[in-house]
Amino acid sequence: MDEKTATNGLGVTNRKRKFSEDDDGSFGLVTDSSVFNSKERALKVTKFAKIADIDRVRAKKYLRVNRNDLDLAINHYFDDPELFKPMDPITIVLRGSDKFTLPHDLFISALDRFDSLVEAGEILYSPSDPERTKYDGFEFEFRIVPAMGSKPLLAANDPGRSHPQGPFVNPDPAFVLANVGTAHVLELNKFCVFRPMLILHTAQYSEQEDDLDASDLTAAWLTLQTIKEPQIVLYNCGVDSGSSQGHKHLQFWPHPDLDNPFYLPPDGKDLPSDAPTMLPELPYQHWVVGIPPKATAVGLIESYFVLLKKAREALGKEDGEAAAYNLLFTRVWMIIIPRTQKGYEGLNANGAGMLGSVWVKDKKEREEWTKHGMTEHLTRLGLPVANELPVEK
Repeated sequence: MDEKTATNGLGVTNRKRKFSEDDDGSFGLVTDSSVFNSKERALKVTKFAKIADIDRVRAKKYLRVNRNDLDLAINHYFDDPELFKPMDPITIVLRGSDKFTLPHDLFISALDRFDSLVEAGEILYSPSDPERTKYDGFEFEFRIVPAMGSKPLLAANDPGRSHPQGPFVNPDPAFVLANVGTAHVLELNKFCVFRPMLILHTAQYSEQEDDLDASDLTAAWLTLQTIKEPQIVLYNCGVDSGSSQGHKHLQFWPHPDLDNPFYLPPDGKDLPSDAPTMLPELPYQHWVVGIPPKATAVGLIESYFVLLKKAREALGKEDGEAAAYNLLFTRVWMIIIPRTQKGYEGLNANGAGMLGSVWVKDKKEREEWTKHGMTEHLTRLGLPVANELPVEK
């Protein structure tokens, strides 16, 4: 059997686990006596830890979980077979990872802390007046936010892109709102367009060029469900996606703004949850799915890997190669946008900008968007839509 190795991504242990590729092309977890109490148990769990119908080469991503937590999940399985039906690796991760809990008043405390830090000058934020315009049938909302001029943007060759550096390595306790399990930290964003903006980052350093794993998405989904006010989540993967930091992190902000709502292209659409599709108003390649009302983190993870496979194919990236893309999701939809460059002639855009919510530091930068042709500029940063690709009607 061809053995592959995967390193635990939670930072709890440096132990490596092996995956073996079976004759049918699926992956099973190769175990040893230090992990499980008996060879028989190891064989039974291996049987259930199969990958099917999802990107198999990335199976290791599903199982980035503390060895002890994984053992706990398996003990539960054998103690209560009715509770744990035969499991795929995603379910093992979710059932076996530490209990993710967040305070029910999370958003209220975030607002209180946010306002205090703004008053102290620690968070850069001031309300902005939106400018809304339509270009080639595409709705844009521009906000002039001086704080964007102060936000550090790491170059592609900056050591912080590949080594543990930056504000998330030892976060300022004044900004930290909660630990989400043992693997993630939720804190306030220092450079804000909306009140408030949050960041969910890995507790131990992981690169922003890495894809999300089950633990990342579980933590994000719990945070999204805990905050009752509507939110959007953004992951800018890779330098060419417009990411500013090298430490893996997702961003949250209120969406839509209930006082003055601006709706993004996927909002209000009747989107299928089982078949990625494209929206006619977007001039670049992308794929979007709906998220059912009773969706769980498992469903979110499955949708992500289906979309990720589409993005990789569009970019011509082999499994294991770094791929740049923007991922955005709410409680009702998820979209992925393959990226080829972070900007053109100094005019950058992250995932929010690709959907028409553009944050600029001053009027001059705003004028550059008109000069470059708004939708034409977005297409330069992604991949143009091919005529043969299906679009949402």
